[in-house]
Order: sequence, then structure tokens, then C-alpha cells
Amino acid sequence: MSVPDLVEAFGLAPSTFTRQTTALLRDRLVERTLDPNGGIARKFRITDEGRARLRADRDAIVTGLADVLGDWPADRLTRFVADLERFNTDIEQRTGRPWPR
Repeated sequence: MSVPDLVEAFGLAPSTFTRQTTALLRDRLVERTLDPNGGIARKFRITDEGRARLRADRDAIVTGLADVLGDWPADRLTRFVADLERFNTDIEQRTGRPWPR
């Protein structure tokens, strides 16, 4: 994705995005690439290290959620999921930024 695409997708100020990507580049979690469609804009692509770290973080979150929610009765979990979906949808509507972006 290009810088303007990512700024729009995440709702960030360009300066904030620049600071964040500088850290990601420094830590070799993303890399700059040429536009595969031949455009002049540089794109960002996740590296193997970035993908591994993202996977590890996601696995830790899933494990933590399973720990908390594992003994919830099915009807309570269903209500929780419905409430969370409603919460996210309401935020998207209020901000005018529906997912997916």
C-alpha cells in the first residue's frame, strides 16, 4: 500500500504515519518496495520478520482471549460477540469510516 492509502485506512495524520513507519523500517518489520503496477509511489510490504512478529502477537492475544472466555456459556459468548459487533459498527458510523477500508 502507498503512504496515502495507509494514512486513509488507519485514519492517521501523515506525520504520525511517518514516525510509525520509520520505527517499523528501523526494526525491519516492513520494507519499502517499488509499485508493482509501475507507478512512481513507493509501497510498504511486511517482511518475514514482521509477519512472524505479527503472528506471535496475534497468537498471544488469541490465547489470552481463550483464557478469559473459555468457560463462558455459549449464550453469553454469543451476546458478547453481538455487542462487540454493534459497538464497532456504531463507531464506524459515527466516524464515517466503515470497514473494510
